Amino acid sequence: MLAVGSIGINLIFWDVTTGERLSQIDTIAPHPKLIRFSPDGTLLAVGTNDNAVRLFEMIPEDKRDLFVLQTAELEDLGFTLDGQYLLVGEGNGCLRSVQIPSLWQEKRQAVDRLPSPNSSNRNRLERLTFHPDGKHVASLINGERIVIWDAQRLSRLETLYGWGQTYAQAVYLPKLNRIVTGIYSNALHFWDATTGKL
Repeated sequence: MLAVGSIGINLIFWDVTTGERLSQIDTIAPHPKLIRFSPDGTLLAVGTNDNAVRLFEMIPEDKRDLFVLQTAELEDLGFTLDGQYLLVGEGNGCLRSVQIPSLWQEKRQAVDRLPSPNSSNRNRLERLTFHPDGKHVASLINGERIVIWDAQRLSRLETLYGWGQTYAQAVYLPKLNRIVTGIYSNALHFWDATTGKL
């Protein structure tokens, strides 16, 4: 199944094998900007332009609305690889964890207190990237540093600093134990995911 977000119709579900349009959800306002399936495909998290996160249970022929979470400023979201947690990155520098299926929530301040020379005191948690082992998640902060978290305990393990650079994305390269960051000067930086060394 492919889920597509749009303005107006909101969410459309397609069969990727046949190309058949299966169903749609019209009750999401104003419109989706982030769409994430859980690893087993039973849940769907939708982030909308009004900074809300809605969680749906993907029951055949029905999409049951489980809950709505209002965030300070939605930046990114994703399920841990075991499907037990939904992590939400917020523009106020917080990382929020929602336990599945109890929906119990926990919130952590992701941004450290070290002043940033390029961010004008912004505290944006902009990207979430999950390690394939499911144990770690990396978050991009203000486009300038990467924080590595324990995905289960939501505890900070390491912070990688790249002052003077603006990072566009951070992804894991697990076989080499690296985190790769793209920067706007058309270069890639490779970090040791254990030591934090560039």
